[in-house]
Amino acid sequence: MFKFNITKHVSRITPPQWRNTFMLSWLEALLVPMRTLNDAFLVWVDARRVELTYNGQTIHMERMLNDIFDPQARRIKIVHSIDQREFDYFAGEGQQPDFDYWQSEGAGPRYLYLLFEYDISQIDGFRVVLPVELAAIENQVIGQILRYKLATIHHELLYI
Repeated sequence: MFKFNITKHVSRITPPQWRNTFMLSWLEALLVPMRTLNDAFLVWVDARRVELTYNGQTIHMERMLNDIFDPQARRIKIVHSIDQREFDYFAGEGQQPDFDYWQSEGAGPRYLYLLFEYDISQIDGFRVVLPVELAAIENQVIGQILRYKLATIHHELLYI
C-alpha cells in the first residue's frame, strides 16, 4: 500500500521532450533521499503492524509459559499468525465462481465463502513456538494455554 516506485513516477511526470536517459537518471539521483525515507518508512510500518498484533493477553501468556516451563532459557515465544487462506467472496449464491487456475493442475477447487458465511473465529489466533525438549509435556502446556486464553481465539503449537 505504501510502496512508492520512484523510477516509474519520475518517468510518468517528466514531460515527453525531456524523457532521455540522462534527464531521467539525473532526476532519479536527485530523489535518492526520498527513496531512503520511503524505505525507512516501510520498515517502520512493518514494525507497527507487528506491534498491533500484540495484546496484553499474549504478552502475559508468553511470560507465564516461560516462567512455568522454561524459566532459565525463556525460549517459548508467541507468534501471531496471519491468515493465509484464500477466499472468493460473492454477493449471492447465484453468482458463478471464477477460478484462477485449471482444475487439471491438481489443485482442488477452493471453497466459495459467501459474505454471511465468513467466520472470524476460524483464523488461528496465535502460534506458541516451543523448544523440542518440551514435546514430552505437551498436554501440560496445552492445559495452561486453555486455562488463560480467550474462548474464541485458536492456537497451535510449533516445535523448533
